[in-house]
Amino acid sequence: MVVGGNQIGKMTSISDHPQKLILTTESGLPVIGLGPGAPYRLIQAHFPAAKESIRVASAYFTTSGYKMARRHIPDGTKLWILVGKEDGRNVVQTVIEDILDDLRRPEDDLWQAVFDLVQKMKAGDFQIVDARAMQIPFHCKFYLIDEHTVLQGSANFSRRGLVESIEQIGSSQDPSQVQLFSQAYWDYYRLATPLTQQLIDLLSQFLELAAPFDIYLKTLLTLNYLPDRSVREGGNLPVYYQKAVVARALRQIDAWGGAVVVAATGLGKTVMGSEIAYRLQAQGKIKRVVLLSPAGNVQESWRNELDARDLPYSAFTNTILFQAAKWSSRQEREV
Repeated sequence: MVVGGNQIGKMTSISDHPQKLILTTESGLPVIGLGPGAPYRLIQAHFPAAKESIRVASAYFTTSGYKMARRHIPDGTKLWILVGKEDGRNVVQTVIEDILDDLRRPEDDLWQAVFDLVQKMKAGDFQIVDARAMQIPFHCKFYLIDEHTVLQGSANFSRRGLVESIEQIGSSQDPSQVQLFSQAYWDYYRLATPLTQQLIDLLSQFLELAAPFDIYLKTLLTLNYLPDRSVREGGNLPVYYQKAVVARALRQIDAWGGAVVVAATGLGKTVMGSEIAYRLQAQGKIKRVVLLSPAGNVQESWRNELDARDLPYSAFTNTILFQAAKWSSRQEREV
């Protein structure tokens, strides 16, 4: 059987989705697709054959759609986009708003795709025009690979059109069909409104924004910031993860009047606890420290850290908590 100039072999059901069907040639080249992801499957197969240009006509263009397709576009291939939603309203602004909405999607990291897009536009390898200004509403969706292949169907050049919604698409290498679509493309293209420079300006502003992970790191740095200082010999300044605990405890004390720090053995409770006490004393919130700790090396470590910060303290072993006898008047005065 011949479809669109291609000799058809067999129909295969793609296992990753029960509603997706792909018709292939004898060699396995997909030529007709139906269902979610079918358009992307044909783009994967046919875009790499481009040597000069890929021309896209679509009711929608989004950066997430470009992100999916760009990995299949050979280096040096020019990309021409003719976009025009069928209602014909808000000619330029609506295209820009579509792209802005796409950039706001938190589940998709588009920074590298946007950067690549801006570089291509500045080099003249990517051009986009808006057909919404045309007198007749534009509703076409087709893809021209050089002058040898046309993909046509219902799929927009967006993530939704390529992989999410149920769409149909077919390919043809029949010269007369390719010529027909190619001539029509340039006829429509000349009537459309250029968008490339406005898109460069928009996406360049997006690239200047900080990445979400950078914002996260900056937030941590801001929340955990402690001014640098020194301690006397015998003490240790907190390292980065200890600073985070100290800063959080101080915020909790400000908010709730107290804080509990739980840390595993070896993470430096003596350093963190002593540093919290030092910061509280510097803020005028405490005058003295009551230390309850095991006897021996543990209490010695606590004493060293407190002494290195010139903090007045009264030290007791933690067994005092379990003694029935009352404290002496001397101990009460020290506390």
